[in-house]
Amino acid sequence: TAMQSMVTNVNEEPDVFKTVLRIFSAHTESDRWEQENLVELVREIPAAAEAVPPLDRQPKDGAFLISHDGVIHGASMQLKATGTKKAILQKANGTAAGTRHNSSLSAAFWLTEDKEVLNLDLPFSGVVFTRSDAGGAHCFFPQFQGEPPTVKHFETVHHLSQQEMLKHFKDKIKSDGHLMVKKLPALARPGNKGELVITVVGGRKTSEMTIEEDKTHMVLRAATPDQEHYVLPMDKFRKLYDTTACELDELEGTTAAGAFMQEQIQQLMKRGFKMYQPRPDNRRYIYKLTPEDMEILVTGAFLSSWKAVQPVSESDYLACPEDATEIYLMPEVVVKSGYRDCHNANVEHPMMHRQSTAGMKVFTQEQMLAKFEKVIREKGQLKVKSGTVLMRPARLDEAVLTCINGRVLARVTVTDEESKVALGDFHELYVVTKHKVQENYEKTVREITGDHALDKLFKSQGFKVFTRKSRPKFIYQIQEKDKEILPKAFHTAVGSIQSAEVGDYLVMPADADSKGKVKPEIYMMSGDAAVSFRLSAESWTKTTKQSSNSSRLLCCVAGPQKGDNDLGNR
Repeated sequence: TAMQSMVTNVNEEPDVFKTVLRIFSAHTESDRWEQENLVELVREIPAAAEAVPPLDRQPKDGAFLISHDGVIHGASMQLKATGTKKAILQKANGTAAGTRHNSSLSAAFWLTEDKEVLNLDLPFSGVVFTRSDAGGAHCFFPQFQGEPPTVKHFETVHHLSQQEMLKHFKDKIKSDGHLMVKKLPALARPGNKGELVITVVGGRKTSEMTIEEDKTHMVLRAATPDQEHYVLPMDKFRKLYDTTACELDELEGTTAAGAFMQEQIQQLMKRGFKMYQPRPDNRRYIYKLTPEDMEILVTGAFLSSWKAVQPVSESDYLACPEDATEIYLMPEVVVKSGYRDCHNANVEHPMMHRQSTAGMKVFTQEQMLAKFEKVIREKGQLKVKSGTVLMRPARLDEAVLTCINGRVLARVTVTDEESKVALGDFHELYVVTKHKVQENYEKTVREITGDHALDKLFKSQGFKVFTRKSRPKFIYQIQEKDKEILPKAFHTAVGSIQSAEVGDYLVMPADADSKGKVKPEIYMMSGDAAVSFRLSAESWTKTTKQSSNSSRLLCCVAGPQKGDNDLGNR
């Protein structure tokens, strides 16, 4: 039904079918239809607004069945051509093709043998197209008189290989990127045979690798807010890090650490982790992607030198060693927390002292409040979150995935029927508890009244309009002069770790009071997030009053001019 509401005949509506096929084929980490895919469909095909909601969270794969006349008879179908496995598709290197391709081969055999198909007396029974995840596609042409199908391969849109990445980006990275040096040590241990290491940064998987042999790779734990794990071949690890390791229980402050930190250190040591300092020549070019670059990376991903699919967006960076032998993904948080420009770096190799982590102290909330509460209250602006939010009732046991640009950033299973599912700025979904709804939103809820295609989609999904309460917050932009007291990182009130730099914002609830219900807390907010806040009525009145007083003072100092007795006209 959803497909028929969008396109019924590929010959009559080729552009619409192309759009459907593009969105259908776009990769998501969940391999299912996500909210952002539905929104894109409705934007491109407004007539489908009320028909696409049933696609939500349904599998996003399978076959299209199209007649010779171009009529679509099925979508997201599973092909089961039983009893026709007369051959298998074999690659040039001797290995067999995957299940999808061999199912297509069986379907092509079926087209040559099925009596109903033969009775149609067609000059050509049909054709089967099958696309590979790694790029390229195969075309299966059925033959008659017992002959096996003819198989042809052709190129399609695909994840760029390392050779293609170097061709497109090597010169650009070296000319427009920055030569940077790694500034923080890392924890590392030998990898184990058969171990699967998945790298997750900012809630998204950036790499995945299985270690095939013992003593061939090192597993590293980064000194970033995500503390992600990743793998390096042993020879590359030795080029990038000093092989003189420091035991974790020998680091300064270990004996004075609390019970929680001491237990963490012991657990890491049991797994074999030690601390390694980066070599002074551990340098690489780092380049921030642009919108023009994303037009080259049409699939939103590329293949690393270790054959992992690395998804990218405009906020990401590409990195390559000085000899430009490979290109790999480096998320923004990794660049900001772990690297610095070489011309600002002290590239003399730091000696392995026990106090080597002294500069990495993470502030507690109490320390942040002691350093910044007065500054934020006195010099920050009192602002409120503006606008409305669309929310719908959550369903018990519903799995809500927060998905942006095909990446699953969070996954929450609903445990009650009183929470809400909210629609974010990028049409991502997230869960809001009953307590947070009552705390942050007005009681009055409105229906969606618009007639736009997206309005129809959201209404059919059960969304309604919730208005944010005017809960003011002090928002202070970090200045250059704050660098002296700004920590490398700090703990938030909920236990996560944030790092901030000049230009970011520190936020504190205005109604916070150590003696009241709302406890004082400080957290970091990026410039993009701060845009959604506006001056509170109190701040606006105060700013307007100050501006007005300044104008009056200037007028009084100037004094009345000849022929002009109206002070207001000045």
